[in-house]
Amino acid sequence: MASAPAFAPLILWTLLVFQSFEFGHSEAFTNVSCFGTEREALLKFRQGLIDHSKRLSSWTSKDCCEWKGVECSKKTGHVFKLDLRNPCLETDIYGDIIGSDQSSLAGFDGNIPHHLGNLSNLQYLDLACFGEGWGWRLKLHLHGPLESLSVNFTSLRFLDLSGNSINSTIPPWFYNFSKLEYLSLSGNSLSGPIPVSLGELSFLRELRLRDNKLSGNIPGSIGRLSNLEVLVITNNSLNGVVSESHFANLTSLTLLGISSNELVLSFDPAWVPPFQLQYIGVTDCYVGPKFPLWLQTQRNISYLRMANARISDEVPNWLSDILLNVEHIDLTNNTLKGPISRMDLNKMPLLGLLGLADNNLSGSIPNSLWAMENLYHLDLARNQLSGTIPSLSPISRMDGNKMPRLIRFYLEGNNLSGSIPNSLCAMENLIHLDLSKNQLSGRLPLCLKKLKALEMISLGDNRLRGQITNYFCHFKQLAVLNLHKNGFDKVLPQCLSNLTELVLLDLSDNDFTGEIPPFGRRFKRLSIINLENNSLTGGIPTQLCQLDSLRFLSLARNNISGSIPLCFNGLLSMVEGIDPTDSLWSYPTIIYVMVHAKRTTRLYDKTLHFFHSIDLSANNLNGEIPKELTRLVQLQNLNLSQNNLSGKIPSNIGNLKNLESLDLSNNGISGRIPPSISSLDFLSCLNLSFNNLSGPIPSSSHLRTVDDESVYRGNDGLCGAPLSKVCPRDGDFHNGGEPNEGNLDIHNWFYAGLGPGFAIGFLGFCSALHFKQSWRISYFQAIDKIIEKLMILGMITTLQFKRAFQES
Repeated sequence: MASAPAFAPLILWTLLVFQSFEFGHSEAFTNVSCFGTEREALLKFRQGLIDHSKRLSSWTSKDCCEWKGVECSKKTGHVFKLDLRNPCLETDIYGDIIGSDQSSLAGFDGNIPHHLGNLSNLQYLDLACFGEGWGWRLKLHLHGPLESLSVNFTSLRFLDLSGNSINSTIPPWFYNFSKLEYLSLSGNSLSGPIPVSLGELSFLRELRLRDNKLSGNIPGSIGRLSNLEVLVITNNSLNGVVSESHFANLTSLTLLGISSNELVLSFDPAWVPPFQLQYIGVTDCYVGPKFPLWLQTQRNISYLRMANARISDEVPNWLSDILLNVEHIDLTNNTLKGPISRMDLNKMPLLGLLGLADNNLSGSIPNSLWAMENLYHLDLARNQLSGTIPSLSPISRMDGNKMPRLIRFYLEGNNLSGSIPNSLCAMENLIHLDLSKNQLSGRLPLCLKKLKALEMISLGDNRLRGQITNYFCHFKQLAVLNLHKNGFDKVLPQCLSNLTELVLLDLSDNDFTGEIPPFGRRFKRLSIINLENNSLTGGIPTQLCQLDSLRFLSLARNNISGSIPLCFNGLLSMVEGIDPTDSLWSYPTIIYVMVHAKRTTRLYDKTLHFFHSIDLSANNLNGEIPKELTRLVQLQNLNLSQNNLSGKIPSNIGNLKNLESLDLSNNGISGRIPPSISSLDFLSCLNLSFNNLSGPIPSSSHLRTVDDESVYRGNDGLCGAPLSKVCPRDGDFHNGGEPNEGNLDIHNWFYAGLGPGFAIGFLGFCSALHFKQSWRISYFQAIDKIIEKLMILGMITTLQFKRAFQES
């Protein structure tokens, strides 16, 4: 015991020596440059790339550990991390981009060379990219350029190649990456099946294969990945049945994304999953027809995406009890039944998105909606909801702004009645408001002018009335204004020409008066103008010719006068067929219009951006049809009927190669039908009736498809098929089919002289026989001989017949 203090200095000295050695060893590796073979591999990797943004400009110094995107181990000096992921992307839980600074998205081009295989200690490889032209664009073939990964990357824990152009199958040798914890190949063009060997990656925590072209069944080996927390295979072509075996050991799973495949979910009703999911994405899968009972066991759900899942069932009473923490519910496009009150929204205080559109839910909208302070998206469209839109009581209004975060509010296509409540004006962040296709009545609340952020107002197909005041002109961000089929009247505000962000303006089927606002060059996005069936007056503003994006124009059934502007050839979208790029076109429930064409009325929504139409019918337009209209080669429908147009049909009408419907009826158009009309191969509906057309109807194999006498009725000068009136010789017409005056004189004199000429000739013959006896005798002798010979021939023929009859 006495000797113990003597050994203490020795022990302390020994510990100091070891600590100093360890510190020196660590410091030595910290200061040492990366290994030459790894530096050489990275340099050759860089040589195979085109660095548009100079992001690899630091790859010149001797120490590759100092290069941007490269990290080395402080203990070994080896490169263990290569992170060249695009740095400007923000994604959601599914990997979807939700924000980016595109000014910083200059990218790389190139292939991954085999030299990366020399980085045998690499644990982290991130070459992810999202979007065409952003970051990397790696043109890879996994069995070629990536083959080296299967040999040397056995230490890899993180691999992200998402958002590139890889267009091969997933190779089976991925099981060599036995330490892999994160694998993302999303956003490529991978095809073929998911390899069974992926089930050997026992450390795998996240598997992301979304947005590819993968096919076949989900391998059952996936069910062996007991550490798997995230499984995202959304938007592929996978099929087959998903059963309990696919989730047998997935005890750690919290995110399941299998939407947009052709999968059938078939579970035993008594099945209790081994996991507790926070995110469920099974949209476009076959989940129904009953509501899945296994959901009752899930208590941590934040996201529930089960749209278009073929569920035809009542909303279960227990649904609200398992959604206490839910933030996102999307059950659209199913056949859910029963009262909407079955969903107790009071139990969902965190709810931000509620999508129940396209179901059969009934009952009235619950007042508890107004207490949803986190709700930013509410879609109850196309159900069987009735009653009124809830309004706030005076007491509840004092509590402050209700639903302050709401930006999208859709109640379209229900049976709602009553007036629009003033409480909507409290939603000052509202961007989309769609109350169309209901039975709402009364006047618009004046307080709507508070909603200055509005980009869409859709109130069509209701019973609203009153005047549209100038406060509509203060919605500077407004892109869609749809008031179709209501009872609005009075003068149309000219200040609508200040709404330069408009894409769609539909004020049809009302009783507006006044003149058409002068929409002009500042309207870069305006594509659809529908003002038909009002009481508008004045002329067609020439400023409309400056609307480069205009593809649908209907001013039909008004009192518009004057001539058709000659500048219509300035409508570039109808000349060049420019495709719309506005994001609103991806919402067919927002961008739609009723079209009267081909003797019928139909709704254009999903195909509207392919449709080009001009309808100026039933007005008081005069003058000639401008030949400039024939430059609008993208036109599919042209209706100028029921006006006072005169002159001739433009001779080059055949330039409108895409025309499907042409109606020029009930005008004063004259001249011939141009032969070029027979070259309109897509023409299926033609109406030229009740004009002053003349001459032959052009014939062609295609025009026979519109052969109907009613097409040409009321044009007395027309002839030829399908009319019964036969045309004279071709030479009898010129300059529009008008008969030649010289030909008419010849015909008249010919028929006038025919009778007297016969009479004079007959009298001359009789006079010669009377005054010349020798001629008279010779003439009658010749007649007698002819008669005698005919009688003898008749008797011989009769005797021959009798003899033949007796012998038989």
